[in-house]
Amino acid sequence: MYDSSRNDFAFRVEVSLEQALAGKFPPIGSPGTNQCPNLLIWGDSHAMAVSPVLDELCRQFTWRGIEATHSSTAPVLKFQSNEGDALGESSPAFSQAVLDYISRNHIQRVLIAANWKYYPPSEEFKSDLLATIRAVVNLRAKVYVLKDVPNQAPDVAARTAFAVLHGGELDEIGVTPAKHREANRELDQTFDKISRMGAVVLDPADCFLNSKGLYGVVKNGEVLYWDDNHLTVKGARLLAPLFRPIFENK
Repeated sequence: MYDSSRNDFAFRVEVSLEQALAGKFPPIGSPGTNQCPNLLIWGDSHAMAVSPVLDELCRQFTWRGIEATHSSTAPVLKFQSNEGDALGESSPAFSQAVLDYISRNHIQRVLIAANWKYYPPSEEFKSDLLATIRAVVNLRAKVYVLKDVPNQAPDVAARTAFAVLHGGELDEIGVTPAKHREANRELDQTFDKISRMGAVVLDPADCFLNSKGLYGVVKNGEVLYWDDNHLTVKGARLLAPLFRPIFENK
């Protein structure tokens, strides 16, 4: 569970295959309740990064949430994630265990989030992703799919530090909307198909738009990223208006 008393980067919740097979997923949201989970968030470290704001919204709406997350492991049935800290050969079993949990517990809402461009945009991956969404929709869950947050340049930390030390303009640091669109275009048609399946595709990009027309790294004096692609808790909170309809719509 996310603990707001911890530092701004405390989001990492790694769920093991053994936990997933046993249905022992970490809770978020309203504590001290035996109610069935209202929301399950499924994904990799980008799903972990947005979990603090989902935890806060769950508490606000007295919901119980479940986090099914593992770094570098795509929330995609049958797909084997091999890079970084991924589960490798165990990743298909992990994904199937998440789907089985959704089915057994009649989860009403499922939010699927990932660093999508991290995974190879092969036809097999796209087909497996569509099959995953279809499988969850067929369980009568309302499915939300979060597209990539804007990824920054690899040297964003150095540029930000330099600007702070030398009185530079922080709003001039960030990726352009055109570059973000180009970096993510491989899955555009896939997301269109996902929408036609009845899932809701959420695009977080414009939550980061600043006065210079960039997807910035700082807002109201708060740092939004802890590296070039993972949000801080402050950054995740910018997504609250995007996520709120999940809780308000019946």
